[in-house]
Amino acid sequence: MINKRCFLVTAYCDNPEKVLALKTCLTQLQKYNTDIILFSHYPIEEDIYNLTSHAIYDYSNPIIELDGSRSMVNFMRRNLDGINLKFNTHSFDYGFAAAQQIKRGLLYADDIGYNEAFVINYDLIIPDEFMDEMNVMLEDHDSIILNYGEGQKGEDIIGQFNKRIYMALFALKIKPFINNLKSISLEDYYNKVGDDIVEGYLYPLFLNENSIEIARKDWEGNQDNRKIHTSMVMEGDVLPNFKKPDYSWFLGHEIQYIGDKRVDNNHQLFMLWDIKKDLNVEICIDGKVVNTSFIPKKNGYHTIQLPIEHNQLYVLKDKIKITINGWIIPEGEIKKNLKSSIEACYNE
Repeated sequence: MINKRCFLVTAYCDNPEKVLALKTCLTQLQKYNTDIILFSHYPIEEDIYNLTSHAIYDYSNPIIELDGSRSMVNFMRRNLDGINLKFNTHSFDYGFAAAQQIKRGLLYADDIGYNEAFVINYDLIIPDEFMDEMNVMLEDHDSIILNYGEGQKGEDIIGQFNKRIYMALFALKIKPFINNLKSISLEDYYNKVGDDIVEGYLYPLFLNENSIEIARKDWEGNQDNRKIHTSMVMEGDVLPNFKKPDYSWFLGHEIQYIGDKRVDNNHQLFMLWDIKKDLNVEICIDGKVVNTSFIPKKNGYHTIQLPIEHNQLYVLKDKIKITINGWIIPEGEIKKNLKSSIEACYNE
């Protein structure tokens, strides 16, 4: 142990881009001569161990998959032949998994003798001067919280969720928050998160009368002068994720707008568009072929209604096979779209 302070780096790096971001982060942290604890919910590559003082792989990764009330939404609008469409992907709720990483990582740090910790996300980009400022502030405070809620769009603009912790970077003396850390559990998360997200759930757990809170405008900067940010962008245009060289595809339940009323009819749709060559599509459910379609290039787009309702998709998720010109949509991609939707005649 070099000192009584550590960096707790949290990670889930399941592709080469994320692994590179993690290695970059760990390499940049070396200059601070501070011990590094890496806590990952994904297997750690051997060469990464040499960049850490301690590396922990926790395989549990408790993602909330099938609760429709707990999901994160990204979307993209598209107009096809005058029909306004909105494609929504509802990601699983990774919030509690992230909270558990922080809990277990900090409790481990405390167990082996560290008094202070900087909690850092694997892809954090931070200027040296801000780290120096936080280093000084932690001498006289129990925690340093970067408020992430201020300035958010949508509902947050009216102040509904204006208290959130920026989970990619905060610092604390561990002992004053031990009891709060131990209180983090799946049951507690469900009871307290409500309509908010994990950043709101964790916010009060790392604040006390001797904390200092930094307003978002003071730590985030602007597009021309970014102070603190992460390299991996989680939000944005979702449609490139479904793009192939000769077509794009999407699986989602149908939502219609009839007048001003939003109607979820529970239909499960499979949609293809930007079709650049003739397509042969086969859909199998539970080992039975339920649809075969020849879609000529001239059609441009095509929609297939599956012979199941949306709520059956959760039960049959492991038994659906969609083949397009010999390419089978990976099972993992099917599961990612369990809560996705296609809104027709969207007019907002």
